[in-house]
Amino acid sequence: MRPETDIKTAEKCPTCNGTGEVQASILYAEEIESKMKYLLEDKKEKGLTLKVHPYLASYFTSGLFNSRQMKWFFKYKTWVKVQSITANNLLQYSFVNKENEEIAL
Repeated sequence: MRPETDIKTAEKCPTCNGTGEVQASILYAEEIESKMKYLLEDKKEKGLTLKVHPYLASYFTSGLFNSRQMKWFFKYKTWVKVQSITANNLLQYSFVNKENEEIAL
């Protein structure tokens, strides 16, 4: 019989220099995509811009034809701009509308 193993998905927090732990960054990407889906499908937002840490911006935009950003375009029939904000910590993100006003979630 095999012993059960716990798989840890927490990473050291880059903001607090390892004094605490946060969920894996990929889980934050999923959270962002879920909120974006809400804004695009339920709230019918147009001209959406996602402002994120450069690490997540790269994750969303890497790959010419198979990036997450391109998949969003085909799925929602609208372009979501991804803006890299170096002042943001890894867990900080925001959505702004076409008037450059932050959308409260």
